[in-house]
Amino acid sequence: MLGLFFIEAVIFASETRAGNLPDSIPKGWRTDSINSPDVVLGTDKTVMRSGKASGFAERAPNPVYGAGSIIQSIAADPYRNKRVRLTVFIKSKEVEGAYVYMSVDGLDTSVAYANTYSKLIEETIDWTMFNITLDVPEESRNIRIGATLLGQGTIWLDDCKLEIVDKSVPSDDIVSTGRIKSGTKIRKVNYLPNATAINLDFEDQ
Repeated sequence: MLGLFFIEAVIFASETRAGNLPDSIPKGWRTDSINSPDVVLGTDKTVMRSGKASGFAERAPNPVYGAGSIIQSIAADPYRNKRVRLTVFIKSKEVEGAYVYMSVDGLDTSVAYANTYSKLIEETIDWTMFNITLDVPEESRNIRIGATLLGQGTIWLDDCKLEIVDKSVPSDDIVSTGRIKSGTKIRKVNYLPNATAINLDFEDQ
């Protein structure tokens, strides 16, 4: 059964699928595997929404239990005390389930979180836009953005954007609204974030 939230430590994987060298992993992005080291990350120069490349995450049929993500972690400093909107374009092929997420992390837990699980990506879709908007409170340390694969399949990401928006744009936060308990540890983060958002269009090789 597909679950809505995962509480886990970050595990890193370095595998690449046939035809992709290890350095094809998109600059600034990384693999975040949840009990599943079989997720493969890379840059795809044959599939893109615009420009010359996209980023992908892929899992073979009958993967081991768990989920795998393509993520970027960004220092919260430029966004602190502001409302931020994430935009991601996703294309999929034969996926069991996939969703976009954004987490605003404090010292050891998420202080704001939302995902697009209610619009779960299944099977094969063409490029589709997904948005998530969250507040970044004073105690924020970093912001994580990305997409998660539940089961097998391939997802491509392109033309991502992280922008400050007016407070008139509704927040999607499920922590402040009480839909999950405040202080719930969505993810344990074991690595330093990028100083700023980079390579959101996957053009930087």
